Amino acid sequence: MAENSATESSNVISTSSLGSIAILESPAGWIKWHREISDYIGIVGYGDLLGRNRSPPAKGALSDDKWEDRKEAWHSKQDKACSAIKSRLDFNARKEVNGLDTLETVLNKLKTRYKPTGSAIFHELDRRYHELTLADCTGVNHFAFQLRKARAELLELDSDCAVGEPHFVNKFLTGLGPDYKPFLTAFYQSHQLIPTREDDGEVTAKAVTLDEALVLAEREEQSLRQTQREESALLARQALLNRVPPPTCTHCGKRYHIEASYWDLHPEKEAKFNEKKKERTAKRSGQKKKLLDRQSIKPSGDEDSERTGALAWSNDTPFCVTVLT
Repeated sequence: MAENSATESSNVISTSSLGSIAILESPAGWIKWHREISDYIGIVGYGDLLGRNRSPPAKGALSDDKWEDRKEAWHSKQDKACSAIKSRLDFNARKEVNGLDTLETVLNKLKTRYKPTGSAIFHELDRRYHELTLADCTGVNHFAFQLRKARAELLELDSDCAVGEPHFVNKFLTGLGPDYKPFLTAFYQSHQLIPTREDDGEVTAKAVTLDEALVLAEREEQSLRQTQREESALLARQALLNRVPPPTCTHCGKRYHIEASYWDLHPEKEAKFNEKKKERTAKRSGQKKKLLDRQSIKPSGDEDSERTGALAWSNDTPFCVTVLT
């Protein structure tokens, strides 16, 4: 039961990963298609058909029945692998491999037909690599991913198209853009793109790698984003203040009050204000009196008592005073 569940789960994963591979239609899609289909072949266990099991099993000391079983298993595996490959081909590509029954022959035929060659494809891949910048990507990490992809496509075209590590790291750094200028100045002062060697060729100081540069660039990206958020919030607050100015009196020119509430021009409003103030004062006095009525001072009745509670007033506020006798 457990083995069956594991097999079903593996089949679901294999089908899902195969379905995500784009259909091969032209040489323009070969590099990506070949890379993804090669990964799929390795994941599902067909990779041995391109290596140690590319040929049918030999009889050796096997009995006729066992040899037939092994040959049948080998052919069955080849059929499944070829079917998987053909499912990611368009009509014309399927015609190219029609009648081929081994994984190796199918891939070799497709490689001959669809692998891009010549200066035109090199110019396109080289242009794509050199024009790629951070501005074309969603972030520093995505930029590094796209740069690695472009480098791999050049390498798959021909080994002579390989981009050296110093050039690759420098391309990443220069592609970050003007916002990273202070970061680059500090980076170049503390890191080196090529290793330092002794006269005998021994490396005494290693060159910086893309992974190391990527970590530092991501930190700078987070810092820049935080600064941008703070600046945006400040601008928003400033815009709000500019949009809603404080009131200004047209009579005296002072801010935060208006002519309609100016007492020199409207003395009746001052009298009304003072009247309300007296009402508030009387209300507070009544509350204090009620508080005193609720509090009672109880005499001890003992002349030898050490302490007697008394109620006193200070600044119109009641508090309890302890009197020693």
